[in-house]
Amino acid sequence: MNNIDTNFKGDEGISPLKVCHSNAGYYIGRTILDSSGYNMPYSRDSVYFKSEKIASDYLLTFHDFEMEMHRYTHIPISTIIELIKDRVERKAYI
Repeated sequence: MNNIDTNFKGDEGISPLKVCHSNAGYYIGRTILDSSGYNMPYSRDSVYFKSEKIASDYLLTFHDFEMEMHRYTHIPISTIIELIKDRVERKAYI
């Protein structure tokens, strides 16, 4: 799994965004450390992707644009996700 930042958030034990996998496919999400020290699913922050490579590209692209997202707060998140997915599929990392 590809992490943008390998540090967990404070004492909460919540991971940074990373590529995760379930029976439904690959997705961008977060995990949380349980009391036994195992990573458990915490959130799914994207749609499902067909491959780990596509999900990883999406994560890297999303991270590149994360700092600019505040400019688009008036646009529905689903529209932003579709824009990013389109850039990943076209490999338009501008």
